[in-house]
Amino acid sequence: MEIQPDGKKVNVLGHQEQACESSDCLSKYLILCLKAIKDALHHDGTYNSEEDKPLFVNTWGLEFWKCYSARKDILETSGSSSDVEQIAWIASTAADVISRREIEGILVAGPFLLFLVPSKEKALKVHSLCKPLKGQGIYAVSLHPGASIDHQISGLQSCEPEFLVSTPERLLQLVSLKAIDVSGVLMLVNCLYNLKFLLLHIMCYFILMVKLLCYLFKQVS
Repeated sequence: MEIQPDGKKVNVLGHQEQACESSDCLSKYLILCLKAIKDALHHDGTYNSEEDKPLFVNTWGLEFWKCYSARKDILETSGSSSDVEQIAWIASTAADVISRREIEGILVAGPFLLFLVPSKEKALKVHSLCKPLKGQGIYAVSLHPGASIDHQISGLQSCEPEFLVSTPERLLQLVSLKAIDVSGVLMLVNCLYNLKFLLLHIMCYFILMVKLLCYLFKQVS
């Protein structure tokens, strides 16, 4: 499923009513997550949306939610998959899925969402957008070469993050050191752009699959 960027205005009086109608009713928790991110951005003075619309009134986000809810793989081809609104929707959707699973009594062990990013700067940007979800019980950790690996290992041991934001190289290092288990990752977002990063992404995906197969084999045996 290919999703194009927001290309039309929304002209409905009630923002929340429209969100419910357009997405088969977004959960209150998902809207709460989006609001938390938007409030944090407004507080920092880094976000000014068109007509000051809530984040849950966003064509790309609503389409993303529909596709993900239908369990479709998503390929974003506009080159803007790391826009603020898009990252906010991806993070909030993942948080909502985790919340739903916990309500159903399904334990989410280890990281659920993995953002693969090309640089420290991108890692910090994505992490800053996920950080407001801490108030909703969702923790995110940023992993990149800009910090010592020992410090990052210590950070991983001090909490159990639901979200990982990492460069491929640092992720491979931490996996090889058995400092982190990524076998439980169920949502993978690739923010890499060139061939080099694409190959690293494929390697990371392969490692994830191997670890998952090993985990399933252990459960069966």
